[in-house]
Amino acid sequence: ATVYQDLALCDNLDVVANLFLGREEVAAGPGQVTRQLDEAEMEHQTEDLLSNLAVTIPSLRSEVGTLSGGQRQQVAVARSLLGEPRVVLLDEPTAALGVAQTAQVLNLIRRLRERDLGVVIISHNLADVFEVADRIFVLRLGRAGGEFDAQQTTEEHVVGAITGAGEKGNGGAAA
Repeated sequence: ATVYQDLALCDNLDVVANLFLGREEVAAGPGQVTRQLDEAEMEHQTEDLLSNLAVTIPSLRSEVGTLSGGQRQQVAVARSLLGEPRVVLLDEPTAALGVAQTAQVLNLIRRLRERDLGVVIISHNLADVFEVADRIFVLRLGRAGGEFDAQQTTEEHVVGAITGAGEKGNGGAAA
């Protein structure tokens, strides 16, 4: 699943509607014929998912446009998990967030890892990368610039690979 940098959420819809947008649950029985939405089931699934991820939002029926940046990011990540993916790709998940909101998102990333999901983060924020990554792979001018074990390298080595300065080594990890 992919969570894009712009989040692709609908500000005028509530949290439940955003999670199920394009994959709405249809009620059983006569509701199937009339294509009536199963609001109760969608709300129940949303509540379970957000609870399991420890997402902090005021209400499932809050319009997404009223949420903070960190809460919106959490909703976008939760939406990506509805299809039960094995890998989640996050594009700049903490871009334009404040300190508290960034902490919320990084905690959510840790919870994804605890669920044994593969998590790939595309980010220019090295502090965030070092906080949650096991491995760091650098692309420089569209080509492999280096691969690093996050526990055995420094930001200076990674910046060197990004800029092309210094050694283009692998930071102690096999490339």
